Amino acid sequence: MPANLTPEYEKAELRYRQATRDEERLAGLQAMLSAIPKHKGTEKMQADIKRRISQLRREEQKTVHSKGPDPFHIPRSGAGQVVLVGAPNCGKSSLLAATTKAEVKVADYPFTTVVPQPGMWHKDDVQIELVDTPPVTADHVPTGLMGTIRNADVVCVVVEAGEAALDQADMVLEVLSARGLALRSAPRNELTAGNSSRRSGLIVATKTDLASPETITALRELYAGSGTQTPDESRAGPSDALRSGNGLEVVAASARTRQGLDDWFKQLW
Repeated sequence: MPANLTPEYEKAELRYRQATRDEERLAGLQAMLSAIPKHKGTEKMQADIKRRISQLRREEQKTVHSKGPDPFHIPRSGAGQVVLVGAPNCGKSSLLAATTKAEVKVADYPFTTVVPQPGMWHKDDVQIELVDTPPVTADHVPTGLMGTIRNADVVCVVVEAGEAALDQADMVLEVLSARGLALRSAPRNELTAGNSSRRSGLIVATKTDLASPETITALRELYAGSGTQTPDESRAGPSDALRSGNGLEVVAASARTRQGLDDWFKQLW
């Protein structure tokens, strides 16, 4: 069976071949695995890519341990720490660049961010620390990322406001739930008292200047219900179980036009 490789895969493979550092090679391989068509004709290629990814991760862990400090441990700063979590190319880095002075690499290819990147958002004499993170997929969560997420005061699930918004939100919430973490839009001290599995969170829909308003309406109808939910309850059912009654507020924002950024800051505060 022919592989029928897509232009996206060929672009990712070129990026991998041109990489000069291990983290760039790893990002290229992850992009290749994400873009490769999933059928019998590519099974051997998928296995080879996964083998190379595993090898690079092992080398990465050896390097981290030999160098000492953990790049995924971001000390808290400011009035609170907010971690941005999302799928590849959902707009996390653009939000960080639009709100802070952090030197952020923003590109149109996936897996641009390879380690957490903090930045300080100054507004109305208040400082809130935002942390951009490497993207997650249903098949991969970077080693150390869950520690970054658990350390945060607020977790923002970032989705691109388009046709894939619901799928992206479901995927991230399922990834967190599978690792014993549930989000709800409420102050952290109300959620974590006697229950370490809950975290304060929001859904941030980005690139809203390019999207239909119906997308935001659908997100709010599905996720902003009242009630709470435990990780075990989430795992017991399909995506609808993660959506219903989650009490997750949805903020619409655009890094390009800056629309909605003030509302987002108020919600975080």
